[in-house]
Amino acid sequence: MHLKGLIAAVVTPFDKNGNINPTIISEYTKFLKAQGVLGVFVNGTTGEGFSLTNNERKTMASAWAAEKTNNFKIIIHIGHTSQKSSIKLAEHADTLKVNGIAEIGPIFFKPTKVSELVSYCINTAASTSLPYYYYHMPSMNGLDFNMFEFLEKADKKIKNLTGIKFTHHNIMDYSKCKNYDNNKYDIIFGRDELLLEALAKGARGAIGSTYNIFPQKYLKLMTAFSRGNLTDANEIQSLCRKIIDILCAKSFFSALRHVLRLQGLETGEARAPIPSLSTSSKSQLEKELKNIQVL
Repeated sequence: MHLKGLIAAVVTPFDKNGNINPTIISEYTKFLKAQGVLGVFVNGTTGEGFSLTNNERKTMASAWAAEKTNNFKIIIHIGHTSQKSSIKLAEHADTLKVNGIAEIGPIFFKPTKVSELVSYCINTAASTSLPYYYYHMPSMNGLDFNMFEFLEKADKKIKNLTGIKFTHHNIMDYSKCKNYDNNKYDIIFGRDELLLEALAKGARGAIGSTYNIFPQKYLKLMTAFSRGNLTDANEIQSLCRKIIDILCAKSFFSALRHVLRLQGLETGEARAPIPSLSTSSKSQLEKELKNIQVL
């Protein structure tokens, strides 16, 4: 499997009491499909997966799995601080027959070298027949290993290893992973602000947070790049970076939810310890996005 196009790293909808709200998933799906998004990455960083209980994660996985079609892919993140829990989440995803699972490397007790990480991933991946992606995001778990080395050591050992969700700025490592064994693995790029650089290295699929709110900007970027119009592609990428900078200057995940709200999709507030936006911050966010003409 080699995913193409944009995959949204979706937020987990909460109601006014802070409980998960799977009832809006069908509406959420229509919202994304209408803008050209081709799938979702569920219970990941943007989805605050580590702030959810296992039962909540299973409920959200089931709700999204019901939206799966040939043209709308569902990838479930099953990483956990307990590998036994990761395995149970993987087994649950297997029953849903989703398109794949992803697992971020351990975030508390951590492997000290790549071979230890591979050994860890072997055990989780072996619990399911689903395509398995390693989720590489050093900014969250601190495991800044070379992913080309990971592929070298994992190749043929993880039978269902399909690729890597590559959420890192190391474009050289990304490029080497893309080219590994004649493009054997699906290396999905995960840094929205560097999408153009990844396209130049052969990226065809990308997973990102801001594909929830302005996917059409990125689709235009991809079209401009495919046509060799690098001037337009650079301008669009620069605009997307401005959007990301504005969101990060507030509270990124809460700001993302507020933009969704402004676009007509209410997903509630993020869970602690992520801070909610004040009324003044929300107004300032709207003003800044209007100033760059994206709202």
